[in-house]
Amino acid sequence: MPSGCSFWRLAANGRTFYTLPEHHFNCALEAYTHNISLSADREKETEQTLAVMFELGYVRPEEVPEIPRLANRPKAILYAPLGDA
Repeated sequence: MPSGCSFWRLAANGRTFYTLPEHHFNCALEAYTHNISLSADREKETEQTLAVMFELGYVRPEEVPEIPRLANRPKAILYAPLGDA
């Protein structure tokens, strides 16, 4: 799957599964919220993604500090329908 949005859709459609940190490299913002560091050659992608989101009005710059972020890098991330979790 290309990104966390895809993972959420699979879980919403009834699937229960887990991912590893490296499965979240395709979305810089998702890597940020999951506290997963991108490689040095890709670390600017978070800023670039946020810049696009600012332009689209999806998020305002003053909201960035309020974006939830895991305190520690996870070993795995579990996805499941809410009723099953």
